Amino acid sequence: MSLIKVNPKADWYSDKLQIGIIRDWQGLNLGNNWWKTHYSKKFDYAESICPNLHFLDLETDPNINNVYSNDSAIDGSRFQYNSLQKTTVKLNFWLQFENYRDFIDKKHDIESYFSAKAGFEINTNYHPNLHFRGYVNKIEMKPNGANDCVFTITMDNAFGMWFSNNTQYLEEHWDNQAAKDLRVPRNFLSNGKPSWHLHAGTNKVWIGGDCIIQLSNPIVQSRIFLYGCTDNVTVYNKTTNTKLIATNNQNAPAISGNFVWMNLNFGKVNSIDPKNRSINYTPYNQCTNSSDFWLDPGWNEIELSNCSSGYIDTRFYFGNF
Repeated sequence: MSLIKVNPKADWYSDKLQIGIIRDWQGLNLGNNWWKTHYSKKFDYAESICPNLHFLDLETDPNINNVYSNDSAIDGSRFQYNSLQKTTVKLNFWLQFENYRDFIDKKHDIESYFSAKAGFEINTNYHPNLHFRGYVNKIEMKPNGANDCVFTITMDNAFGMWFSNNTQYLEEHWDNQAAKDLRVPRNFLSNGKPSWHLHAGTNKVWIGGDCIIQLSNPIVQSRIFLYGCTDNVTVYNKTTNTKLIATNNQNAPAISGNFVWMNLNFGKVNSIDPKNRSINYTPYNQCTNSSDFWLDPGWNEIELSNCSSGYIDTRFYFGNF
């Protein structure tokens, strides 16, 4: 039996669908290690786990949950809302081996890799700027012949969505592939690059993805930086008719300087770690009662008042890759 040699790097740049993987040893906590260090982390080629491992395909589809209400003795149901729920992702592989002993050794390497108590950040070579976070649900490997094993690794995508890196990272690493992956309109680019900076007054801002970004969603990670703030600083999205407002409060120092909304938490920026962009800040939540803020996929008209400038640092969210 002549085994087909695998070149993971060459396959990544071919027309074959391939996946990259980062194992996050912090595991089940969403405030985990990968989020803090992904600026420097690199994805592993899935086909490099062991020799003669071929990636075949990835299967996944959005899982939409529709919610309806019913009234007693009234025919029909009324639609209320829908949401994306946990999805199943299947990773299909083909493994070649010389004999049964070789199969056992390679099976050990593969199952050891995927049975780790870790979250798996996975992207594809088709759209490498979009990721999902998976948790392995099932691995079962049995030979299909004397030298072949076709098997599936089943994962749970608890989030139910795929996501990009945040806009600051995207700007720093912008290329034609990012423009393709995010489907960015050309009229949003300046000298070939996007910008999510805001100025005082009205801004026309493009938001990627196909899912609404709701700052009230604790799983969504979005930050809005505001510079040169004063009392009654306001971010008003006219497209979604939602606002973030902060006013002076007698139980906190006056609003003055640089602030940040981290989802719906509001605070004064003290410092930002240049390596992982983590923020040291003083909470000012007593200065606001804002309950939500939405960013629509596509164009948003956003108005800033009582601050000199701002920046939207968010990830974009997609129903599929």
